[in-house]
Amino acid sequence: MRILLISASALVVAACGGNKALDDVPVPESDPNHLTFDQPVTVFSAEKIYTGNSEAPAASGIVVDESGQIIDLLPEGFDGDITSTGGSMSMVEVPGIIYPGFVDGHAHLLGIGLRELTFDLEGTASVEELNARIESALENHPEGTPLYGRGWIETGWEVGRMPVAADIDAISPNTPIVLERADGHAVLANSAAMVAAGITDSTPDPDGGKIERDADGAATGILIDKASALVMPLIQKPSEADVTKAYEVGAKLYASRGWTGLHNMSAPPQHAELLAQLDAEGKLPIRIYNAFDLGEDNQGMEIAATRAHETDTITNRAVKIYMDGALGSRGAQLIEPYSDRPDTIGLSLTSTRELRGLMMEARALNVQLAMHAIGDLANRKVLMSYN
Repeated sequence: MRILLISASALVVAACGGNKALDDVPVPESDPNHLTFDQPVTVFSAEKIYTGNSEAPAASGIVVDESGQIIDLLPEGFDGDITSTGGSMSMVEVPGIIYPGFVDGHAHLLGIGLRELTFDLEGTASVEELNARIESALENHPEGTPLYGRGWIETGWEVGRMPVAADIDAISPNTPIVLERADGHAVLANSAAMVAAGITDSTPDPDGGKIERDADGAATGILIDKASALVMPLIQKPSEADVTKAYEVGAKLYASRGWTGLHNMSAPPQHAELLAQLDAEGKLPIRIYNAFDLGEDNQGMEIAATRAHETDTITNRAVKIYMDGALGSRGAQLIEPYSDRPDTIGLSLTSTRELRGLMMEARALNVQLAMHAIGDLANRKVLMSYN
């Protein structure tokens, strides 16, 4: 399978399906003025081709067979003849520059797809715009049925703070609204949602979570990390069809922007088989390296240990561990209190004892651990656990 991905100013050629990467292809040793191939080939040329191979960092052409495998590179400055004795030969002149491929080292593929299929708040620039978007979404939304959205982030807003329930209650008094922050570590719930979820001013903070409160001790509607689980049951879970569609949409969106692969963080282990199926159907046009959540009964660790449901473009080897939350939502765990929130040092999502146990298990099973540790205290705990 050959993937040609055009980004703003470059075309990316990647070989998939067991193909050699550009930096694996040897430098041709045949006649420098004439190359002959015994099979049908396509030759891609461009203004510049970067290979990633230190022995031949640049090339003037890429030779691809009928299956899409890269079988040869034309040396930089090659100006000779190319022929095929085993079938047709075609030449493709690529405008711009050819790269081996871009890989996103940290992405959440399911979330990317679901964002495109749900109420998307990406780019919201103010509380006023947030209200306007909610009003628009409510126009065709059944009153009383919870509304879920995701993607807002208050960085740069003039109010200089996160939105709270009081900001949106006036336009949604009877409809529970749950809006997830862009980083996935906080949600905004309006008063109707808090009532529906049974959250009161006296509701205790859950382990690994925090219910934000004002100076009078009243819940503001901001729920940090595991506190968001208090309202998420209000939201209808994506159906199997929704999940399938989300993965397809997310993968195609990434491919359309020039990515050839991603490291898929916090992958639900129960989706490993689905991802393999979608890949077999040709619906995932990117490479995927999964780092699973632990899931129920340590399922994520088991899949990563056995490398179950891998394909030629999907790797299942890692497990994602969350030590703390995020800085923006004040969930990252710090040694000293936040300068603007001296009442908190953040949240611990995994204890040192739990972490050491997971490390020992992962080592025994040859599983990679992907560590989420944002705050300096969380990082200290991880580093000390390696000793």
